[in-house]
Order: sequence, then C-alpha cells, then structure tokens
Amino acid sequence: MLVLLAMGCGPAPAVLIDEHVDQPGFGWVDEVPTGTDPDDPEPEDWSIYEGAEFRIVSPASGSFRALGELRPFEAQLIAADGTALWVDQVTWSSSVDPTWDGIGMYFEDDSIDVGLHDITAEVTLPNGDRLAHTVGGVRVQHPLAGTFSGLFSATGGYQQFQFSCSGSSLLQVDAYGEYAQGTGDCVASLILFDLPLNFLFDLEVDPATGEMTGQAGAQIIGPLVYDFPATGFMQPTQIDLTWAGTVLLLNFDVTADLTAERISRDPLE
Repeated sequence: MLVLLAMGCGPAPAVLIDEHVDQPGFGWVDEVPTGTDPDDPEPEDWSIYEGAEFRIVSPASGSFRALGELRPFEAQLIAADGTALWVDQVTWSSSVDPTWDGIGMYFEDDSIDVGLHDITAEVTLPNGDRLAHTVGGVRVQHPLAGTFSGLFSATGGYQQFQFSCSGSSLLQVDAYGEYAQGTGDCVASLILFDLPLNFLFDLEVDPATGEMTGQAGAQIIGPLVYDFPATGFMQPTQIDLTWAGTVLLLNFDVTADLTAERISRDPLE
C-alpha cells in the first residue's frame, strides 16, 4: 500500500513507502518452512533401521513340533546399535504347506501341517529395506510318528515239533500317527531243520490313545502269507505288540510278542 505524506502548507513531494521492505512486523513469505505445511511434512527419520538384523528365534532350525499343538512363532529385529525394534508387517510362509501363513513379529499357531518345513519370515522396513530369514528342518508330525526297532520272540509248534525263535523287527508309524507298517524275521530251529519266519506288520493306530490293531502276516512256507491278528499299545518312545494264531491247513501255531523302541522321528512315507 502506498501512502502520500504532505509537509507544510504548500504542495510537497510525494514519498512512497513500501510496507514490505524490511519494516518491523512485515516481510514477504516466499515459502512455508518444511514441517509446518501439512501438504509438505518433514521427512521421517528412519536411520535407526539402517543395518538392522532380522532373524527368526522360534522355531529353531531342526526343531520338532507336535502336530496340532499351539506353539509360538517369533521374529526379532535388532538395530545396528543393539536396540530391539518392532514392526507389524512381517509375513511367514512354509516350504511344504502352501496354505499356511502368519503375520507379525509374534503369534501362536497350531494349524501348520505335517512335514519337514523350511520356515521363512519376511519384512519390509519403514526405510524401504526388505529383509528375510529362513530356518530349516522344522519337523511337524504326531508325537507317535517315527521309526521303531526292537526284538521279538515267537513260540509255536509244527505238527509234532515245538520251536522257539527270536529276531529283529523294524516298524514305522506315519506322520499323522494313524497306522504302522514293518517287518520282522527269525529262524525257528526244529529237530530236523530250520524254518525261517518272516513277519509283515500292518496295523492301525488310534492317535489319541496309542492302541494298535491289525495283522502280523507270517511267511511260513513259500510266498504265501498267513495273517495273525495282532494287538498292542504304543507311546512316543516304545511299541509293545502281541499276536497269535494257527494255520489250520499246516497245523502250525504261533504265539509272539514284540517290543521296539523309537530310533528316529523319520515317519512312514
């Protein structure tokens, strides 16, 4: 705004005053300082995320998890200066169960399926960096599943001859703890000759109680298999099984029992 000042009585020269030139309380505002304009916010400082380390702390590589058991999944994000950081957008996946996933730095889950898993967690940091970590060999299966080895003993008679024998056995229980298969063999010493006995086990397992029912098939003479009813009980570290019966056409009877201990978690495929 221009103001005309007059001095004295007569005409006086005009004086122009520019209100915007270094006058106290005045001044041109050419731009709004960064951070005061909501349309131009001050940039966030994401430097804490530079050089951060991201890793899975649970489950551990090579660990075992029982099928259907609620267990934690946890990741850790550590800044370069050792500060623990927290972010929400962490995604989890499995190498063998495509339907399974998880979200977050920490959650609990019981839905992951059986298998030997590589578990991967991935995160995109606020500064744009993407990090991932994988733990391998995480085994998920029923606690009863695995491979069992042990000894069995059998007694019986063939016509007028009585025999007894003992031998080794190997059984495997599937990953869901629902059935078992295996073999066992021994040589029965009769008076006149030795009789090889080979047993083929085919059993159903109640995963809730460990009760076993099924067949112990005996290869007594030739390729024919004679099935004897078998019953037993198993727990995560041991199998106890018995079977008995008579092959009427051969007048051959057998009574046997077996005890086997778990030697690995490798299940029946």
